Amino acid sequence: MLRHSPHFYTELTILIFVFGWTLIDGRVVSTEVDLSCNFERNFCQWENGRYSDSKFAWIRNKGETIAPKTGPSYDHTYQNPYYGYYAYLETSSQLHDNATLKSPIIRSSDSHCLRFWYNMNGADASRLQVVSSTSEILWSKKGNHSNIWLLAEVDISSRAQEYKISITGFTGDSYEANIAIDDMTWEKGMCKNTEFKNLKCDFESGYCGWTNVGFDSFDWTRKSGSTSSKYTGPNYDHTMRTSYGNYAYMEASNRHIGEKVVLVSRVLNNERPMCFSFWYHMCGRSVGNLIVKIVTKTSTEVLWAKKGSQGQKWKEAKIKIMSIPQDYQIYIVAIRGNTWSSDIAIDDIDINEGTCGAEQIQSIRSIRNYPRCGITKSRIPRIIGGNTASPHSVPWQALLKVYYVSGGKVHTTSCGGSLINENWVITASHCIPNKPIRVKIDLGRHNLLTKESYTKQIRIAKSIFRHPMYQYKNSISSMKDLDGDIALIKLNASVNINNFVRPICLPTANDTFNELNSCKVSGWGMTAGQPRHILRYAHVPIVNRNFCNSTYSYNGRLTFNMLCAGYMQGYTSTCYGDSGSPLSCRHRPGAVLSGYSDRWYLAGVVSGGVGCAPKYYPTVYASVTAAPIYRWLSKTLENS
Repeated sequence: MLRHSPHFYTELTILIFVFGWTLIDGRVVSTEVDLSCNFERNFCQWENGRYSDSKFAWIRNKGETIAPKTGPSYDHTYQNPYYGYYAYLETSSQLHDNATLKSPIIRSSDSHCLRFWYNMNGADASRLQVVSSTSEILWSKKGNHSNIWLLAEVDISSRAQEYKISITGFTGDSYEANIAIDDMTWEKGMCKNTEFKNLKCDFESGYCGWTNVGFDSFDWTRKSGSTSSKYTGPNYDHTMRTSYGNYAYMEASNRHIGEKVVLVSRVLNNERPMCFSFWYHMCGRSVGNLIVKIVTKTSTEVLWAKKGSQGQKWKEAKIKIMSIPQDYQIYIVAIRGNTWSSDIAIDDIDINEGTCGAEQIQSIRSIRNYPRCGITKSRIPRIIGGNTASPHSVPWQALLKVYYVSGGKVHTTSCGGSLINENWVITASHCIPNKPIRVKIDLGRHNLLTKESYTKQIRIAKSIFRHPMYQYKNSISSMKDLDGDIALIKLNASVNINNFVRPICLPTANDTFNELNSCKVSGWGMTAGQPRHILRYAHVPIVNRNFCNSTYSYNGRLTFNMLCAGYMQGYTSTCYGDSGSPLSCRHRPGAVLSGYSDRWYLAGVVSGGVGCAPKYYPTVYASVTAAPIYRWLSKTLENS
């Protein structure tokens, strides 16, 4: 019987038991052990022990756990609810109990790094801690961490030459407290990514864990007091606010326009949100750029950027970095402006787990760990005028079927949408009536006349969020009725991400899309007055706002929350049934777009226009990067 109680705790403790050189229980033990385990077949070299007469033990499981509202939905190894095992404690029947995984005897005086992934999902408080043989707490976490897998890294530096490790889970007095672990690894040496201690830096005694890279034009310089140039740069540091404190800066004198300095962090790898903050000083007649970006082996993403003079004072930057489950580094880049009056300084770098208090610029990230967003396996040729898409070449394309009552009868309408992560779809607000009976979302579709049971996934809308600027009307009388024409749909269950169903990337707040970007629009809308059953696409250029809003076109009826894309000649456009579908864009040389160059980003949502492909009236889209829309998206996704 499941029990609820607000007063309980659950904890997972790692204890290091140290022994001498005597054999334990008379067993002959190998000096080489491998504690790595993904629990796919068994518990590997770990002994699933029990305390005294307790029947409680770790359980291998796949998919969701027995108790609702607690535990993982899938394993960490394969990220799949249908296969892939993990070990967990089922707390619905064993309250106030514990279970232990015991390692074999470890004979080594070397330091080791124990890594594992854990899931502590439940409404009540929980605790996870690492304790040494001397009862010293080496690592501790508490609180509900929601339904995500997080990485734990434990440095084990025992002076003894023989010891054991036990992983123990303790249950409290509520069932909403399941603990799961997966993908354990055991490596010689200290953990390379242990927290972020050496990334915090006030530059008083050096560059801490940061490196002046060798491939940039010149280097950041540690300095106290004023810089060598007048009317640019700080007069004192931020830490001490005196002429004796140190900061790091870029000296712009005797340098060329566009030269840069780059400060690089050590390699990081985390699946928990972090807040990265620092103080910056940008003062001068022609200050250039200060950029913070994340760099992996294959891609680069800009998270924060400032340009131009920000006044004669220190300002704080706070940047929320979401989970990035692959090796990456943080780059802090300063770029020289047009003249010598463009010194840029930084100080007091800080990095901590959790979210920031008041981020200045932050990106909405749909990347979890696998698979990545905005990637398609199919090559899409450029065919002007629209053409049948290669099967599943737009894997984020959603098909919405909306059921609603009007005039005492049940009606249906269809729209498009875009998958942005496992749980959310973006569409147009005008696609959703005020009180829909049901909204069905199909993903992994291509030909609507075939079953496509192998690729298709069907979900139902659990919650619908319209942008507050949009007021639903049965008929649109003016383009301004489409202001804020964007909506978020939360699915009733997570989708399984694969090559047929994959989210599109969301841009960052300071991205802009223009005619230099390569863009396409897709959907199942009308062609020659007939509905389409096969997904089609068309490459469309983004049209300059001033031209699109000119007297030759929409004549000032477009707001700043809209963008235009299409051809003024009118021979390709969206049409009825395409509403809510994505305008997907990627890089071209010279395009103003941060992020990964090999991925597709959601630039807009099909909103409206004048008829189907008339001359001088390109399609109008809700602009994802428009400030009111972007802020609303960020807030809704974070709070819901």
